[in-house]
Amino acid sequence: MSQPINANRLFYASCFALITTAFSFSIRAGILTQLGTEMNLDTVQLGTINSMWFLGFPISMILGGIFYSYIGPKLIMQIALVAHAVGILMTIYAVDYNTLLISTLLIGLGNGCTEAACNPMIADSYSGIEMNSKLNRFHMWFPGGIVLGALVSKFMTDANMQWQAQIWVILIPTIIYAVLFYGQ
Repeated sequence: MSQPINANRLFYASCFALITTAFSFSIRAGILTQLGTEMNLDTVQLGTINSMWFLGFPISMILGGIFYSYIGPKLIMQIALVAHAVGILMTIYAVDYNTLLISTLLIGLGNGCTEAACNPMIADSYSGIEMNSKLNRFHMWFPGGIVLGALVSKFMTDANMQWQAQIWVILIPTIIYAVLFYGQ
């Protein structure tokens, strides 16, 4: 049974989805050295893997923006959740370069869907000064999430934790945003 729409719950879900995006950016950057060593990847391969994040992001953001009015934020965020979850799990269980390419592309697609759905959804949920305030607060979570994710990655790396454990951390905000969006 569907719950009544709760704009504040949607807002917080959007913030956690943006934290997922930020964590995927900073934590993946933090594990590059470990990935290169463990999977015997050179710097060109690592750069190519990372570029998939930047390929998936604009593709899904543009397509999500174009189709937002037709399919709505719910479907776009469902796509984001699947792309994030599958991309994160594929990364954790990656066995080679190609798996990392695909997993990073999926995470980039999830990140772009997050932006394409959450920005207009927040704008549609509020009006006037409250809308401006919510959009400003929403966008602060990206740089905040990058800093937090970088610190988590550094701490975990310094503690000699495997890169897979760091990627598991990205699932935390992913699960939180899935729970918050559920039924909305």
